[in-house]
Amino acid sequence: VHLARPPMAYVESVVRGSPADAAGLLPDDLVFRVDDRTIRTCRDWDEVLAARRPGDKLSLVFKRGDTMKRVELVLASGSEG
Repeated sequence: VHLARPPMAYVESVVRGSPADAAGLLPDDLVFRVDDRTIRTCRDWDEVLAARRPGDKLSLVFKRGDTMKRVELVLASGSEG
């Protein structure tokens, strides 16, 4: 039996001047945690963002290459980020 794995939460793009850009996120960074929640799939990421509002602070743990990093960012409104 072959089971398909859901897509992992990779950063697809970063809007110049957005909170993600200011925090140093880059395309292909892999998001592992937001605050106290483990992010395993894109759906996890979407659920976390749906529960937040502009101005909310997030602690984000992500992997770039072989390195794990932690950043803090404040959510902007609209599609920024």
